[in-house]
Amino acid sequence: MDCSVVITTYNRAKLLADTLRSLAAQQVSPDLRWEVIVVDNNSRDDTPEVARSFGQTPGLSVRYVFEPRQGQSFARNLGVEAADGAVVLFTDDDIIPNVDW
Repeated sequence: MDCSVVITTYNRAKLLADTLRSLAAQQVSPDLRWEVIVVDNNSRDDTPEVARSFGQTPGLSVRYVFEPRQGQSFARNLGVEAADGAVVLFTDDDIIPNVDW
């Protein structure tokens, strides 16, 4: 894996869906192997369902992991542990990256 994009989230399923939709629309080199890791930081909303539904998107590798300890540092550390990429990128659940990000 060349690159892992880690998104940490807490009770923001709708915003997460928008971010994942924008990542699914990325225009990347066909040689780039990349994945998205959604780290659910103990959400009580539809975050697991949203993440798992995008896991079914062709051409987009999305993995869902759960971090029960509250806090950005716990969530990001778990994201790094779960990442298979040589490079780890972080973005937030309310960011809509450009298609060439």
